[in-house]
Amino acid sequence: MFDWQAFLGWNVIVHFGLLLLATLMVAGATDWVVRIHQMMFDLPRERLLLSYWYFLAFYKVIIWALFLGPYVVIRWLM
Repeated sequence: MFDWQAFLGWNVIVHFGLLLLATLMVAGATDWVVRIHQMMFDLPRERLLLSYWYFLAFYKVIIWALFLGPYVVIRWLM
């Protein structure tokens, strides 16, 4: 039988780690990240910064909905 609790628990850890890394990159290396994305997409700096924070917020909601929520429910039921 597949261990969903362990699977979801590890997914929470991995994805929150990736979220932390992405947040640190946006907050700490903003100029470098913006320069790379401006070369790729030719967008203004303000639009890129707003897009980064929208992405981080959306990613956090997805982690909560797909991994942390089910993990807490399974943990509570067992």
